[in-house]
Amino acid sequence: MESEFQHEKGDILILYTDGITEAVNKAGEEFGMERFQQIIKNNQAVSARGLTDIIIDEVNDFSGDMPQFDDITLMVIKFK
Repeated sequence: MESEFQHEKGDILILYTDGITEAVNKAGEEFGMERFQQIIKNNQAVSARGLTDIIIDEVNDFSGDMPQFDDITLMVIKFK
């Protein structure tokens, strides 16, 4: 399957698996899309690598000692 999209300077493309948004904490709450989007908004000026690290750290902090039952795959692309 082939697809095209238009991007502008400063756009951020994030590819991820549901292991990020469905990570759970001790209370059984999911990390969720809202929290994920807020982290991106709060850190949009950070480099692609930096944003990747921040997101992974936030998911790990949120989950604490809970085992990860799904894969976590994340790719951040920033257009200059």
